[in-house]
Amino acid sequence: MFQAVYWFAHSRYSVVPFELVKIRLQDKASAGKYNGIADVVVKTVRSEGLLAMYQGLESTMWRHILWNAGYFGCISQVRSTLPKAGSKRAQIVNDIVAGSTLSSYGQSCSQSIPAADPEQPLEVPSGRS
Repeated sequence: MFQAVYWFAHSRYSVVPFELVKIRLQDKASAGKYNGIADVVVKTVRSEGLLAMYQGLESTMWRHILWNAGYFGCISQVRSTLPKAGSKRAQIVNDIVAGSTLSSYGQSCSQSIPAADPEQPLEVPSGRS
């Protein structure tokens, strides 16, 4: 259990700076402000400090904590509704069905959650206004 928590936290700490760089490069309000990935990192650290690279870490952690708690809390319930596996292959199929069902449900629920960064505009699919 400790290893899972450690690797989860480690992966979030490593991903958040890359997400920040990606968002700043894609932001239309920042168009022309940065000349590439390294430029975003240098200008951000110089003007806002090193901790600025971790803006959004809290919302990322909450999102993943809630997602994992829901997913792993429900997977045994979904597995219990499936027919008993008589072989290793049937067990693998049951695991795939249970995981896919929960992932699909979770993704459909998360589509209604607004963007984590309130300064970022919400994306409107084409054809809608």
